[in-house]
Amino acid sequence: MNDVSSFGIADFRYEIPSSGLKPEKSLSYELGLRQKSSKISSSLSFFKTDLTNLITNVPASYQGQDSALINEENNEYIAYYRKENTNRAYIWGFEAETEISVLRYLGFYGRLYFTFGKDLSNDEPLRRIPPLNGVAGFNIYPGRNIHIRTEYLFAGKQDRLSAGDIADNRISIGGTPGWGIVNISAGYTRFRHLDINMGINNLIDTSYRIHGSGVDGYGRNIWLGIRLSV
Repeated sequence: MNDVSSFGIADFRYEIPSSGLKPEKSLSYELGLRQKSSKISSSLSFFKTDLTNLITNVPASYQGQDSALINEENNEYIAYYRKENTNRAYIWGFEAETEISVLRYLGFYGRLYFTFGKDLSNDEPLRRIPPLNGVAGFNIYPGRNIHIRTEYLFAGKQDRLSAGDIADNRISIGGTPGWGIVNISAGYTRFRHLDINMGINNLIDTSYRIHGSGVDGYGRNIWLGIRLSV
């Protein structure tokens, strides 16, 4: 409904209604492998999705004008756009996960994700494709009822940008920088009735932004959770 009737400012553009839009269509393929033993469990999957009738934003005019005045005092304009079924595209990638029991009280886990998208109609990268990203961490069990987790979340730089990405003021010039943050948490469980968990996210207070997001990620923050089951 929003694709057809949208009217107003959205992101870096002024959207006007579009009529006659057709549903997007997709055809997906996936191949996966799984392995599990007493010490190691892993999975690896590959996927590909072909997209047709892809809905994209294209420059447009409204009442004979190609842009709208949004700030008369500063003479600021924003371009009109409308949605059209114009593109064919594809997305492919892989997901890899593993969990390893290093010692009785120590476990390692890791996940890695990669996505590649291309707009075949315009011969350019597909918009807002995330960069290579993942997480690696350790679970530590120093006592029967205590667990500690430390993990590193990361994302690479994304500089494969579509024309829409380049025009998007939420994406830095040249692409979204890579980043990495450290999280630490600990928990205590008592008689299966009481769970206490606390942690520190973004321990070293790294400045970062997820690709395509309009706001920066959280700075250093402390959280506490208590759950009581009766």
